[in-house]
Amino acid sequence: MPLKVGGFRLELLPLESLHPHEEIIQRHADALAVEMRKEGVQRDPMLIDTKSKVVLDGMHRLAALPMIGAKMAVCCLVDYSSESVNLSRWARVYGASDDASLTEAAGVLGATRECSASEAFEAVESKTAALAVVLGSRGIVSGRRTNLQDSFSKVRALDQVAESRGWGRGFVPEEEAMGDEEGGAMFVLLQRLDKKNVLDAGRAGALFPCKTSLHSVDPRPVAIRFPISRLGQGKAKLDAKALGKGRVVGGGTEYMGRRYKERLLFLDGS
Repeated sequence: MPLKVGGFRLELLPLESLHPHEEIIQRHADALAVEMRKEGVQRDPMLIDTKSKVVLDGMHRLAALPMIGAKMAVCCLVDYSSESVNLSRWARVYGASDDASLTEAAGVLGATRECSASEAFEAVESKTAALAVVLGSRGIVSGRRTNLQDSFSKVRALDQVAESRGWGRGFVPEEEAMGDEEGGAMFVLLQRLDKKNVLDAGRAGALFPCKTSLHSVDPRPVAIRFPISRLGQGKAKLDAKALGKGRVVGGGTEYMGRRYKERLLFLDGS
């Protein structure tokens, strides 16, 4: 039975009914499985589109749960068509800080037109370029728009080059990349996605590269801490008394090593 807490619908759903829309980082999924086994709980609910059962947030949880014997997952179901569900992007950030690395990255991405960093981000935003690579005040963008799958293939190729060069790779919300023209890291940002792109990927299994989309709801439900032992049971139920009404904290809160712009809804009564 679904359970409504803090304006959200929480439900236990079979893992086999859920559809990822992004690839995972396998070592992250493996580490998460170890952590979940040690803690004995699914810490946070997964964010799921009610109609399609496409996973919006929680790809690594979806991959990790079967490793520890779970058959179900605690999910927060949302109407993805609603404006209350926000879709933005992660930017890739590489530990490369010299012009030669920028030129090499641009070559892998098929980016040829040089411009300022602000112009590069604007070209991506206006969809006159499929992607941009930026280092400090310099930017290089693709000369024409391409389809998303082509852009994704180029990003995957750059990830491989970055690994071979030892650049290192991280991810930051798009606004952090756009506001870091004085920094020494190299950023790559794809054109803005839309919700249809996400649903199509999940339904068809044509997955985005890892950490491409960034979804949020306000408040974001966290810290449900549901026992893993009960996720292996087909008849497990959510306990309304154990959850209570939840506790909302303001935006800008740091939780599990990440700072969230949106408010957080703590469901464990902490």
